[in-house]
Amino acid sequence: MKNFVQDRLNLILMLVMAIVAVLTFGLQFVTANNPELSVYVVSNDELSKPSDDPRLSAIYKYDGEIVQRLWRLDLRLVNTGSVTLIGRGTKSNILDQSVRFSVPKSGKILDLVTGEDSRNIVVNQSGDQQFALSFGQWRPDEDIRIKIYLTSLETYDGEDMFPMPIGRSLIDGEVNIIDSTVSKQLKGFIGKAEGSGFRFILGFWAFLAQMLVVIILSMLAYGAIKDNINYRIWRSVNGNEFERWLNSMQEFPREYKAKLLHDASKVPNELWTSFDGQRLESSGLSYPKASEAFDFIAFLVVILTGILLVAEFYILNY
Repeated sequence: MKNFVQDRLNLILMLVMAIVAVLTFGLQFVTANNPELSVYVVSNDELSKPSDDPRLSAIYKYDGEIVQRLWRLDLRLVNTGSVTLIGRGTKSNILDQSVRFSVPKSGKILDLVTGEDSRNIVVNQSGDQQFALSFGQWRPDEDIRIKIYLTSLETYDGEDMFPMPIGRSLIDGEVNIIDSTVSKQLKGFIGKAEGSGFRFILGFWAFLAQMLVVIILSMLAYGAIKDNINYRIWRSVNGNEFERWLNSMQEFPREYKAKLLHDASKVPNELWTSFDGQRLESSGLSYPKASEAFDFIAFLVVILTGILLVAEFYILNY
């Protein structure tokens, strides 16, 4: 009775894991149709950090203008929503036809530098502390890079330097500011691997890992269910004859025969030759074997899920 209950519990657990894997994979494509723009702060560097020695002084200039403190912010802006951002026209989901940002009040923007692929997104500076993004269409997953050079007499640290959205620029949407600064070693790795090709490989591996989990669990669940049905059909047709056959074997202990009577799949192959009825066949991923493979599948799910989470982390942040 104990093995009977355990086998069915393992079968139920495998079915639940398969359903969870399918739902996890499917939910990635069932997202709300709301606009969303994410601003990843890749680096935040002070280019004119003063010396600790008070006797040492320096004068810094940027584009001919004398500055005392100079910072450079490297931003990656991504349409992380599921809809295209439309900046102009009757279907626009942008207020005032632009997405506006501001830097700390005591700061002054000296320059805004966009990457090579600006995707027809125009970055305009407004005054000393504000800038705005204007565009026609910005499709999901498309990104641009912006470097901001700014100066201030105050000492900033961490998120105090980050630009912040002004008001609500997206209709029924959100603008997220995300700290994505990393160590020097990781920056070097990201710099070498940066690009849509790298993100495509990671995305493909994430997809492959999830599909592999779904396929393996589905195969095990299918084999377990099929063998369970076949076992019940076989038992209903050959059960009485099988029981008489076991009882006729005087050389086996009663406990062993009771074990075989409970689970006919454990009958050794050489004994089936003396059975006059139909032999019990299994698919290979059999009902009893499914419980033996459960621990291995659970371990495999954990490993592949970990790989998937790492891949999705890099995809979302870099």
